[in-house]
Amino acid sequence: MTLLAPHVQYYRTTMAKPRVYTEPETEAGIYHVCSRVVDQRYIFGEPEKEEFVRMMRSLAAFHGVEILTFCVMCNHFHILLRVPRRPDGYDLPLETVLQRWKASVGDAWRKGMTRQFALYEESGNGAVIEEWRQRMLARMFRLTEFAKSLKQRFSQWYNRRVGRKGTLWEGRYKSVIVEDDHTALRTMSAYIDLNPVRAGMVADPGDYRWCGYAEAMAGQLLAIEALVKVTGWSTAGVWVRRNQWKRIGSAAGGSWNRWCVTDGCWGLQADRELMRTAAWCGRD
Repeated sequence: MTLLAPHVQYYRTTMAKPRVYTEPETEAGIYHVCSRVVDQRYIFGEPEKEEFVRMMRSLAAFHGVEILTFCVMCNHFHILLRVPRRPDGYDLPLETVLQRWKASVGDAWRKGMTRQFALYEESGNGAVIEEWRQRMLARMFRLTEFAKSLKQRFSQWYNRRVGRKGTLWEGRYKSVIVEDDHTALRTMSAYIDLNPVRAGMVADPGDYRWCGYAEAMAGQLLAIEALVKVTGWSTAGVWVRRNQWKRIGSAAGGSWNRWCVTDGCWGLQADRELMRTAAWCGRD
């Protein structure tokens, strides 16, 4: 059993602490997000992983966040993402908000809200529709709203699929601020993408299609663009250096989160202590 640093053990067993953000007033920044299934159950088979990735991509588009890489394992997930600053005076017409929203929800929600909106329009109750539009705009460019929506939507989908009730996740999602630096981003991305390699599921992360690196190697445009931003390489350079990814991760060893801040504690420490303070997401 891996022992956690004392302050991490305390964090797990007491009331939730306020989250730490790069810019608290905007939540803008780069974050490593991780969450486990309750009781660490192995619920993610191929259909569940496919649906989770689909939801993640569509909700990221709705919320205006950028997925830099990710990995969906059998009982937990990792996401490295960038939350941009909300542009001054940011606004979207109702049609655009509806288009984004409809792409991010399931059929039941989409059909239900379409009918409800039709009723509002027939009754001339435009104020309700405008209130909804404002609520949706307020959710954009927010780490908390994206992570909450993703976990809730997947829980609803999974519970309906298997006929269960109750919570699916082991508490709130965990988040770590990551410095916006190519060395830090490459190392953290390699750590995330190498999860299935460390678990003995594949020898090459490119063979595990539920991670950002494998999507990039398969030619998925969003994943390639993200890998370019993470590494600082050109698009062509991503292909030339594809075999370096495994070496980056293995060379990082215990120093993968040297450039991170965990639980609001800034500064560099010994690598072993850094690994202990970040032990909430485990070694896999």
